[in-house]
Amino acid sequence: MRNNPLASVFTVSFFYSIHMALVSYINSSMLSEYVSANMVSVLFATGSALSIILMLYAPRLMQRFATIRVSLSVFILSAILLWILGTTLIQPLLLIAFVLYLALNACVFYTLDIFIEHYSTDNDTGKIRGLALTINNLGWISMPVIAGIISTRYGFSSIYLLAALVTCIAATILTISQRNFKEALVVNTPNLTLAFSLVKNNSALRRIISINFLLQFFYSWMILYVPLYLVQTLGFSWTSIGGIFSLMLIPFVLFQYPAGRIADKWFGEKEMIIMGLLIMAGTVATLALVKAPTIVVVAIILFGTRVGASIVEVLADSYFFKQVTAEDKGVISFYRTMQPFAYIVGPIAGAFLLFVMPYTGLFLLLGVILVVGALYTRRLIDTR
Repeated sequence: MRNNPLASVFTVSFFYSIHMALVSYINSSMLSEYVSANMVSVLFATGSALSIILMLYAPRLMQRFATIRVSLSVFILSAILLWILGTTLIQPLLLIAFVLYLALNACVFYTLDIFIEHYSTDNDTGKIRGLALTINNLGWISMPVIAGIISTRYGFSSIYLLAALVTCIAATILTISQRNFKEALVVNTPNLTLAFSLVKNNSALRRIISINFLLQFFYSWMILYVPLYLVQTLGFSWTSIGGIFSLMLIPFVLFQYPAGRIADKWFGEKEMIIMGLLIMAGTVATLALVKAPTIVVVAIILFGTRVGASIVEVLADSYFFKQVTAEDKGVISFYRTMQPFAYIVGPIAGAFLLFVMPYTGLFLLLGVILVVGALYTRRLIDTR
């Protein structure tokens, strides 16, 4: 790994993704043991708001303390917070630890973005981003099954302790492989006002960032409300849900690397992003319309949602990172704040909407929003 720094970054990202896959789909159910469903939404929104603050100031921290030091600090803090989530019985401490942990997640992937972009060129951006996402998602596929089995037998606490251990492994690999990481000789001073101005005046950046927000909004509702729908409305067991989620994630391994290669060599990103959004819209609306859905039917529908999402995710990243360099830390930070920003808007909107509609109503509305997003994407200027 020392001779191939990009491979080592992929390895770090793989292990961190394993930890994310372990906890992401149990977070809302774990919190629902302590607070109401609406308060779960508030906690997610609070963590995301704090994440935005951290992300916006992360470029300045990297400028002052170096990328590798900031990255390691975030990894170590994440591991500590996961350990607290797995051990504490004090409700206020658990809720505070969850909010802080959620706030750090986006920062981890932002720091990894800097490393990947540093070792990439525009000619192979789609391929590299596709490969990075594929490797990440290899870690996601089997973990929901494992998380379902472990949580059923040993409870949620054991999942968070295992996730803390995996995060420590990722931090160790990062320390060994990137300890001699050299910042660019010429570094643009991370100026948030300048970054906002650049995004505002660059239609390509503005539109692709909007598409990224829409994708993250989709994820926020699916991660929050699908597990609750499957458990509370359909009565599925966590063992069954783990199997469903593992099948659901397979498209991220199958489609992202080929889609990135195709965008680099032939079509560009626009048409394929539109196709992905329409697939997402059709399948998530189907989840709302199917009467008495069975485990098999739900698994097929959720698989379809991720076929579309996997395509949109890799091509949005490919398009964006063709517009920037590793020195544009402020702009990259702004792009990655769309994830926590969506996790503010999504849960708050969902909390209000759940007063007037069931979970299926949220899924149908999400389908309509995604169709609007596909129409908006038609104005994107393609890279080829």
